[in-house]
Amino acid sequence: MIDATTPNWKPLEMFLGDRACLAPDFMWMYRNGGFEYYKHRATRAYLILDSAGNPRSPSDDRRLAFRAVTGETLL
Repeated sequence: MIDATTPNWKPLEMFLGDRACLAPDFMWMYRNGGFEYYKHRATRAYLILDSAGNPRSPSDDRRLAFRAVTGETLL
């Protein structure tokens, strides 16, 4: 069930870690099936995270997921 009523920023903050200052570059879109969906403001690409801040991507690698969404490197 899709829930688009209450934003949950904690998974994004956990995913970004020391670079949490980049959180404003994302929009929370909705929650579905235990995953939070965020959209990057510049690239319009989605970042899908579980409740622990782990990416839902083919590799489940934080650095690759960040680069795929932003085009930048997550240090």
